[in-house]
Amino acid sequence: MKQIPVLFPFGYGLSYTTFKYAELKIKELEEQQVEVRFKITNTGNRAGQEIAQIYVRNRASYIEKPFKELRGFTKVELNTGETKEVAVTLSRRAFSWYNEQTSSWQVDNGNYEILIGKSSADIELQSSLTLNWSTNDKPIIDRDTYFANIIAHKDLAKALAESGLDKLMGQLQPSAENAQLLENIPLRSAVMLGASYEQVDKFIKLANQ
Repeated sequence: MKQIPVLFPFGYGLSYTTFKYAELKIKELEEQQVEVRFKITNTGNRAGQEIAQIYVRNRASYIEKPFKELRGFTKVELNTGETKEVAVTLSRRAFSWYNEQTSSWQVDNGNYEILIGKSSADIELQSSLTLNWSTNDKPIIDRDTYFANIIAHKDLAKALAESGLDKLMGQLQPSAENAQLLENIPLRSAVMLGASYEQVDKFIKLANQ
């Protein structure tokens, strides 16, 4: 995830008034939907319109994902001093990623963050929720899978040993700095640390059996 500052972030704009966000509430609904509620107050001296944006940060999946993704928005018109509560319903697709190996949209069980902002760089509210929508508990491993997720699954230890990647991890983990580096890189980057492509591909094959 490349967190590179931009001159004009998505949603950037100017207004003649100011807005305050408060009281974020997240509720899981039936049929694999999530309701997001929050309040917006016009704190300026003029009436105005605000477009609030809802982002999702995926902390559950075992692939490389964007830092946050726009999954909804709502437009609110407020007079001076007026407060409105707005609600946005996010469907299953808002928490999904397209799995090319299965040719389907996949939701993984785990933690997701909901971020509410005026733009992609101006986040006002943030909270998290844990989803348990998937019936497939075994992660699909590919070159974009992060080492942190591999380390978290003890059942992958045999595949690491048979591929030889356990030796690389053993060399790096005693150092706290190296261990942190290892956890925050995808599997494909192992070749820059001394592993071979053959070892990486062998591990992927073994891990997905």
